Amino acid sequence: MGLGAFKRALWVFHVATGSCNGCDIEIVAALTPRYDVER
Repeated sequence: MGLGAFKRALWVFHVATGSCNGCDIEIVAALTPRYDVER
């Protein structure tokens, strides 16, 4: 599965289900310049 398989932008939908906010912290960390997933 190469990069050609992604012809459109990849979307991620996050649903807050009342957890410990660990997932929220990881998602926000993925958007920082260190892991910049928007590139």
